[in-house]
Parts: sequence; C-alpha cells; structure tokens
Amino acid sequence: MRASAIQPRAPQPSKALSQARANIVRLLAVWDDPLANTLFADNFFLDFDRPHWRHRLEELRRAHGKLQPEGAFEVENSLRGRWRMVGERGWCSVYITMSPTVPPRVQRLEIASTLPPSDAMHAAAVRLSELVTKPTRGSLQRLLSRDANLAVLWDRLCVANILCGASALGEVLSGDGFAHARFRLVGAKASAEVEITLDERTSKVLDLVFRTVS
Repeated sequence: MRASAIQPRAPQPSKALSQARANIVRLLAVWDDPLANTLFADNFFLDFDRPHWRHRLEELRRAHGKLQPEGAFEVENSLRGRWRMVGERGWCSVYITMSPTVPPRVQRLEIASTLPPSDAMHAAAVRLSELVTKPTRGSLQRLLSRDANLAVLWDRLCVANILCGASALGEVLSGDGFAHARFRLVGAKASAEVEITLDERTSKVLDLVFRTVS
C-alpha cells in the first residue's frame, strides 16, 4: 500500500443528494412552496415549521445578499454532504442529510451564518493576537469589559502564550459580525482558535475561549 501510494476511496454523492443540494441553493435564492413540498421529508417541519424556515432563509438573504455556491461539495457519504455559500457579505456553511427512503428526501438541514467582523471586533482580535505574543495584565484589563472575569481570562491568555508563542491573526472562522466571532491564531509553536464575545453596550471583550488546533 505504501509503494503504490493508494488513496482511500472518496465518497460519491448519490443523484438524490446532488439534486437536493441544487434545490437548497434555489430555496436560498427564493422560497418556493411546491419545491419545498417535494424536497423535504415528511418529518422535516415537525421541529421547526414551514413559516420558520421561510423566515430563516429570508433573514439570510437580507444579511448576506445574494448567495452563490463556492468550492467543493464535501461529501460525507452518498446521503450526506456540506458546502459553502458565499454572499455579498460573509458566507454560510450548509449541511444536509437525506432520509433512507425511496426516494430520499432532505430530513436535516443546518445553515451556519458567518458575517464579517465589525471594526470593534476586528480591533479586539488584532490586540488579542498581540497579547498572546506578549501578555501583560494591564493591557488585557484595558481591553476587557467591567463585567469580564479578569483573573480567568488572564490565565487563559497565559496558557495560550505558552502553547502558541508569537502569534499573528488569521482568518475569521465564524461569527455574527458584532457580538461573537471565532478567529484563527497562527502561532510559532502551535495554531489556535480564539472565540471572542464582546459586551454589546461597550464593544469591549466580555469573554475569551482559546482552543489549540495544532
């Protein structure tokens, strides 16, 4: 196996999964009741009803503008897959699971929305990357909201410094644009993700969570 450099078999989407992806893209552009009737499994609207989903997709269009598929269709198996939809502002990660029926229909739909960080959020992320490189308690305190737990966040920052070393701010991974965002930190020793929560009243940092990824 090593000599032949054989690769694992790549999962392939079923025809039903590929068609469901195309139809979800259509619904993200404009809601269509007849299309929804044929696309979703009988139990799909039990957890969240049809008006909820119609409103949810309208909200995504307002937030992101026109959404278009970008990149590969990441197929988990013949009945599950995910892809990215990029808008005029930010993007959405879409995941679908088909039902084990004949014909298969969509029984699970997850849409994770990511909007560009606000100026305050971006500035906080830049300053945090600098503090991971060289932590100082006073500088962290000036960045934090009065409601933040300085002692806990100082400990987290020091651990991030030990694990990552000198760090630079990488890409935004998720977030609502103003209150919550998750960024990649590219460190000399290891990379990490930092999840930032801002105090909506003051735009100062309320909470920080670091997760090393390499």
